[in-house]
Amino acid sequence: MDRLAHCIVGLPLRDWSDETEESFCHRLLDVKARIERELQARAEAPEHLIEVTLRVPGQDTQRFQFHNADLSPAGRLLLENLKGTLDIVGRALSPDERRRIAVAFLDYVLNHRRGGPMTVMYLDNAATTYPKPACVYEAADAFYREWGGNAGRGANPLAKRGAQLIAETRAALAEWLGAPAPKRVLFRPSATIALNMVILGADLGRDDVVYVTPFEHNSVLRPVEHLRQTVGVQVREIPFDRQTYACQLERLEAMFWAEPPGVGRRDARQQRLRGDAAGGGDRAPGPGGQPRCRGRCGRRPGGRALPAAASGRPD
Repeated sequence: MDRLAHCIVGLPLRDWSDETEESFCHRLLDVKARIERELQARAEAPEHLIEVTLRVPGQDTQRFQFHNADLSPAGRLLLENLKGTLDIVGRALSPDERRRIAVAFLDYVLNHRRGGPMTVMYLDNAATTYPKPACVYEAADAFYREWGGNAGRGANPLAKRGAQLIAETRAALAEWLGAPAPKRVLFRPSATIALNMVILGADLGRDDVVYVTPFEHNSVLRPVEHLRQTVGVQVREIPFDRQTYACQLERLEAMFWAEPPGVGRRDARQQRLRGDAAGGGDRAPGPGGQPRCRGRCGRRPGGRALPAAASGRPD
């Protein structure tokens, strides 16, 4: 009963309120009505039903029956995407392996009913990605069973193994990221904590210019807004096309020319005068006297780039 209650309203019985109980009853009645309508439709128009018999080695034979629904535009798009994926990714597979993939997908679709605990449509990847790849769960389980010592703080074997694992991971990340040394790679409990530390510790002053995208997470926007209110930094939004989401590089180049990132307005004017006098550097004029973008905007004097990739899938 507790599992049924959790599946329907998302809360165990011990956490229910009067409103939760009322919602549970309404949802049960709604499910009952839908089942009755479906059974009645099947009895009245059996010729419009699709019947599938699925027999997979090692499993019992399964029979499914459902309505022959017309595909919506979203459904047709999904079908074309699946076919395209199979054509491109499965090009090197044998015909039998491609068919086996189709059977496995059919088994998945037919056996995972909408609304069940395994069919959650998770859209909160800005907070944390879910579900994780199986290797993440396996690695976490193995760590807590075999490596769970107090790394760097103890002399026992588990602590030493944990410290060695951290050192090896830091070295691998430094090589992958191109860091000058492993000690320049720091681990923090979460990306939010790391971003707050970097942004608030960037030694930004009054009128320094900070550029953000329209897609920033709160872990970026809030410390930047704090600096705007308390220090007086200037915040500018990087221009993106609202239809294609492509960065408008020419507009961004002009903005960087007018207000270089990380440099106060007075210093920016002085830098522009020095750049004009020198006639070169990253702000060397292009055709028509406009500044030429060389893809190094974040490397201009005083500018620092902070990429945040916390929401990316590890696979």
